[in-house]
Amino acid sequence: MADTGEFFFITQVQVAASHIQHNAALNAQLSRCYPKGSQVYQVEAYRFYIDQSDSLHPMLITEEMGQQPEPYADNIEDLQFRYVMQNGDTLDVPNQSRLVRRVLITVIGRTDRTDLQFEGEYRRRGFATEVLVRNLNL
Repeated sequence: MADTGEFFFITQVQVAASHIQHNAALNAQLSRCYPKGSQVYQVEAYRFYIDQSDSLHPMLITEEMGQQPEPYADNIEDLQFRYVMQNGDTLDVPNQSRLVRRVLITVIGRTDRTDLQFEGEYRRRGFATEVLVRNLNL
């Protein structure tokens, strides 16, 4: 498992020369030169957030690293992640991601329109789940 490293987008692989190319226009410059035999890991990173630019229809947005944001679900008002660490502490922002053991996820959705039988308010439903972090090589 790597203790340090940097993120970058691979733009070309030269198999015969065993070289990985990364376009400086898409990437910040790497902070150092890595020696031959350094390990490269493929990472799929996603960002989720609530877009409330239309207050009548909040939307859950997903954004894959390096891609344009896309709508994921309509009428989602809130999304929260909490992290249970190896020592049992629960944090909003983990201080060391390799020590995360579980992720607590809470989502709140609502109806598309207000409900007059519900005093003109939106009907809301919450969903919570807990995810065990796998592949920790324990």
